[in-house]
Amino acid sequence: MPVQVIRPAELGPAELARWRQLQAADPTLASPYLCPEFTLAVGRVRADARVALIEDRGGAILGFLPFQRRPSGVAVPIGGPFNDVQAVIGQAELGQAGADGSLPAWLAGCGLRALAFNDVLAAQPAFQAHHGKVEGSHCIDLAAGYAAYAAERKRAGSQVLPRSEASARKLARAIGPLRFELHTPDQAVFRQVLQWKSDQYRRTRVVDAFRFRWTNALLEDLLGTDRPDFAGVLSALWAGDRLVAAHFGMRSSRIWHYWFPVYDVAEGRFSPGAVLLQQMAEQAHLLGVGLIELGKGDYDFKRRLANHEIPLAEVYVGRPSLASAGRGLRRLVERTCEQLPLGPLGQLPGKAFRRLDSYRVFW
Repeated sequence: MPVQVIRPAELGPAELARWRQLQAADPTLASPYLCPEFTLAVGRVRADARVALIEDRGGAILGFLPFQRRPSGVAVPIGGPFNDVQAVIGQAELGQAGADGSLPAWLAGCGLRALAFNDVLAAQPAFQAHHGKVEGSHCIDLAAGYAAYAAERKRAGSQVLPRSEASARKLARAIGPLRFELHTPDQAVFRQVLQWKSDQYRRTRVVDAFRFRWTNALLEDLLGTDRPDFAGVLSALWAGDRLVAAHFGMRSSRIWHYWFPVYDVAEGRFSPGAVLLQQMAEQAHLLGVGLIELGKGDYDFKRRLANHEIPLAEVYVGRPSLASAGRGLRRLVERTCEQLPLGPLGQLPGKAFRRLDSYRVFW
């Protein structure tokens, strides 16, 4: 299959219309990360953003593969560590053309040495021969409505929603009446999200994503984007006149991605973040979405809230090299430690490797 590589800004009306057509035709591609708006926004703040156009012999576009091209010739996810879902847009079209197994050929056509993605839709055939670790992305499925979801969680034995409701009552008594806004364009709230998130990164000794100018610019860009099929969403919870929790994320026409939740740590005893998320789930239908994607991670609150999972895979494919051999050794170390009876300690090597990866790709 012929492959053409362009910058996101070079996508014209015809290419964008084709992208949206392919995405709308395949429900598995509903994530906001897979909308052209996310790729366009990254392209406005990252000079290394690219899109591979996979074509048939007649030049018709069969699929799109957005990525960032590192100086080493390795493709990483568009948006780097900010991107929680990767895929080829147009997998069904490619399958019909017999191109499902062409990933190495696509890399060669893009002039790339390797591809290293961390959250690929595991169901996509093009990547399956190259899967590493596969994990479920936790989701709140609200297709039947919030009341049906809450009843299902109660039957499953989860007490997370009643506890959030109790926390809300305690918070209101201690500080003042609660007020929730599903979306606010208030720049003061947005700045507070960035500040609280930076504080959290420093407290937990994680790379502060907002030390880098492009990350702030990207979120600012997304906050100002509002289309029927894609928008940035800034939600906020006040107790009295005090902001106690907020969340910035993105939504497509079907999925709301839980991205940057924050809360006032001074009021942590009231679990304001959990109260905010419960309010988001209760009012998600007003955004027209039926699914809140919480993402991967072995977190108790995600397991108790989730009633659905989307399998995501780590994928590495490239020519044999010292780097690829090292990546294979890394996978072996991670799998071995996870299989040993070490409890939470078995997750430490993988977390250390991912922290190093994050620091590299923020640059």
